[in-house]
Amino acid sequence: MLKLKLKEVLLAQGTKKPQAWLQKHCNLSFAKSHNLINNKQKSIAYEDLSKICSVLECTPDELFWWDNTTKHKVTEWHPCMVKLTKPSKDADWTKRIETLDMERVEKLKKFMETLETDKRNEARKIYDGALEKEKEQKDNEQNEIDTAPPLD
Repeated sequence: MLKLKLKEVLLAQGTKKPQAWLQKHCNLSFAKSHNLINNKQKSIAYEDLSKICSVLECTPDELFWWDNTTKHKVTEWHPCMVKLTKPSKDADWTKRIETLDMERVEKLKKFMETLETDKRNEARKIYDGALEKEKEQKDNEQNEIDTAPPLD
């Protein structure tokens, strides 16, 4: 059965009060945000899911996980089991960082900088690829014009 891991996602992003965050940033009612955070919501409107994904800059599959139940059971290689991962027990990683000594905090900082650089490089490759594709398309169009038989 599909379940939300919204609380864990928000905690992992450093949000201290996930329910209040949902109310403020997604304009959700107290009751709805409480139910979503505590996985008591039976359904979610596309509009609410769209708002949440937009604000969190994520995709819906990042917010859900599959929990096998007697009523809703799938095999371990089913896409829901493979792609929709269980929430992390260490979602509130900020507490773990507070326990690190300064040397490890510096290592973590360097690692995070590497990840940010990797993300920028990936975005640049996508952008460059799109520009190259656009240039090829224009060249092909120009080539068609140049090789077209003359109009009489």
